[in-house]
Amino acid sequence: MIKRILAILLLGWFNSFVLPAEAASFDGQWSAEIAPVPGCAGGDASTITLTVTGGTLAGTLRNVGASMPITGTLDTDGGGSVTIARIAGTVKFGGDHFTMDWRGTQGCARHAEGTRAPAPAPIFANAPNQAVESVALFMAFCLQVYPDENALADIMSQQGGAPLSVAEFNRLLPIDGKTGRGWTIKGSKGSYVLLVSQGLEPSMAALMPNMKVRACTLVTNGPTGMDPLPAFRSVKQQHAERKGIPLLPPITNYKLPNDGAMEAQQLGPSSGIFMYSEVVKPETAPLKEFRMEFRPPG
Repeated sequence: MIKRILAILLLGWFNSFVLPAEAASFDGQWSAEIAPVPGCAGGDASTITLTVTGGTLAGTLRNVGASMPITGTLDTDGGGSVTIARIAGTVKFGGDHFTMDWRGTQGCARHAEGTRAPAPAPIFANAPNQAVESVALFMAFCLQVYPDENALADIMSQQGGAPLSVAEFNRLLPIDGKTGRGWTIKGSKGSYVLLVSQGLEPSMAALMPNMKVRACTLVTNGPTGMDPLPAFRSVKQQHAERKGIPLLPPITNYKLPNDGAMEAQQLGPSSGIFMYSEVVKPETAPLKEFRMEFRPPG
């Protein structure tokens, strides 16, 4: 039964996946320090932090004893509208600077001028190539931090990871009954997407209607000669030894069309599943898509 379930898991896991397009010129982290406005209710000294992703922005305005969410949209020229709690305002991005204008709770004019946050140092800057870097990222995020999703989110924020929208996440993981989130991240050797999810492929839902499957997945596109599989296998073995749990023989290890391959391996009888695939898809050609995943028990 377990072999049948894992075979269906693999078939459902092999879905169309396209890395998000390169970030727009305003994408990234921004911040502003706002001077107080004497005599204005709600005019205390404040701090604004923003994350811009594509044509949307989200962030927070903080002052003494208060924190208000900021949401908004941008045009291609950097102009846009924002909402601070329930207060409407405008924003304008240009180069590495932005301005924001709105009115306080009693109508006083508020104005912020901010800058782009410095880009973080490249992740694993000393990685010799993309294959090694991809496995190092998988190990760091999916085996050492996951399933603590809040800690992962903090690390993504510190490393300049760009959050995926709900629609984009749903597009990248077309499975039923799932929740989750993801980020695009830039390494020193390549671009990556990190996904954390919970849910079942349609073919599995009927077999296990009361079960949710959690997963941490790292995906990257690379040249056809790239070969992260040996390093991935080594990391699996090291993880099993640290846990004191044996790796069972691979359940699948076969070739896919277009010079592709797929492999699944259990960590003990009930301690999780490692999954790996590489394949050239029409959306990624001439590059190959490489996917590494760990699914913990439960």
